[in-house]
Amino acid sequence: MAVVVLGGLNMCMRSVRQVRLEATAADLAVTLLSEIELGVVPATDAGPRAYEEPLQDWSWEIVEMPVEGSLATMEVSRVEIIIRNTVEGYSHRLYHLLPAAVGADGTTASAAAPAEAGAMP
Repeated sequence: MAVVVLGGLNMCMRSVRQVRLEATAADLAVTLLSEIELGVVPATDAGPRAYEEPLQDWSWEIVEMPVEGSLATMEVSRVEIIIRNTVEGYSHRLYHLLPAAVGADGTTASAAAPAEAGAMP
């Protein structure tokens, strides 16, 4: 009976560790996406980058891909955010469409242009 209880506790601990990894990776991915949208981090491919303390076991990477198909006519680019935990061997991917003309300050070319007087935004 003790073996069954210990086996159940072991499975619970593994599940808790997996949920913690998934939640941390999702939080880091959404935070990085927000930084891209605000213009703090450029949406360019630069290879994997490590986080600083206390997240030294985690790394992040941004991969920008062209959009194909019916969305190709729109001015958008597909951004893939990859978050990895090097110790646990876990990776999380987040895909998002961003305006293709996002500048360093996070504004698009159309958003950066001043509106005409009296025109509705």
